[in-house]
Amino acid sequence: MRKLLWVLSALFILAFHVPANAIYYRVVRHGPDKIFQDGFKPWGKNDNFFQHTNGQSCNRHRVAPENRDIEGSKYISLAATLAGALEFARGRLTPARPQIPDPALRLWIYEVRPTQTTYNAALTFERANVNLMQGAMRIPYLNAIVLAEWDDVQAIAPERIRAARQYQLINGQVVEVQGTYVLNPRYVDIPDDPNPNPLPATVLTGTPTFMNRTRTVVAAAAAGLVSACWCESASVGPAKRSTDPTAATSGDSCESGILQFNEIVPRVRYTPVNGWAVEL
Repeated sequence: MRKLLWVLSALFILAFHVPANAIYYRVVRHGPDKIFQDGFKPWGKNDNFFQHTNGQSCNRHRVAPENRDIEGSKYISLAATLAGALEFARGRLTPARPQIPDPALRLWIYEVRPTQTTYNAALTFERANVNLMQGAMRIPYLNAIVLAEWDDVQAIAPERIRAARQYQLINGQVVEVQGTYVLNPRYVDIPDDPNPNPLPATVLTGTPTFMNRTRTVVAAAAAGLVSACWCESASVGPAKRSTDPTAATSGDSCESGILQFNEIVPRVRYTPVNGWAVEL
């Protein structure tokens, strides 16, 4: 009897201490009426991770002649922390100088349950045996660190989206719009975890030409360092980059709204002892 009580007590303790599912985040302009119904879909089937993190397969650089034929990315970017999602939201909500922030502009941050199809972006860079100190890999790698980026290799079904909150920019800070938190009735709460392994090193095969790297640096200086692949998928059709904030295509509006992001996010510093560190 005593042994049975001990076993039951142990099972109760284990059940009580089962950790909650990890929750990641995604920032989009679409409201819950659409996202809770459709989920998140990728841009295409391109598994070149460099082109994804560099924005080439998500419209940002596809306007360049050498990138127009690049297939859309298969990856869907997420942030492992709310802080990372808020930094990205701040980058999207902050206009280029000398424009005044639009108080009516709102974004939604969705809570997403990661699965074994969700991979750590920074770890993928670190395990790929590529030079992260300089060259084309440096900026995408820093983005992955600052934004706590993970990437899903499949479409994210509505059943994996738990809830959403709306945010706006007030005095340079991203603030939750009170009363907008909404739960997804289609969400399925099952035990799951992100994949602990990196993506295979072969996905980092992008080696841009010198001219393409120059365009990338110029575009980064003009439009911030964050990849446009964080934006929701644009409508089907030729890749284009809109500068009109009222553009109907949400993906185009997103990438045109990513401005001066490198001045907004925390600075990233490298030291031989500690490696990469974010200076808050």
